[in-house]
Amino acid sequence: MEIIKEVFWSYRSNQDLIKTFSYYKQIHDSQTASRIISDLVKNTEAELIEKLDVAAIDQEFSHLGNCKKLFIGNYKISFISKGHVAYIIRVFGMKQDPDKNK
Repeated sequence: MEIIKEVFWSYRSNQDLIKTFSYYKQIHDSQTASRIISDLVKNTEAELIEKLDVAAIDQEFSHLGNCKKLFIGNYKISFISKGHVAYIIRVFGMKQDPDKNK
């Protein structure tokens, strides 16, 4: 069983979080949007550290190697794990663009 000790967010995944923040800021307010992003990051990291083996293969990013996906609430998190590190490569919000969350 692979154990994750660290989680790194790629530049692209951070851009996805910024896009998600902007989406929720338009619907709610900055404080609510910040809380949503904070909870998403916290829950993603907790899931990766505690339950990495439940993640499924992400065929959309198969060209990157052994890419996996995890669903956290309304989000698909695509990541690659190497050693004890998980690298988050993309974050897709199902409410924002459902076609990308297959």
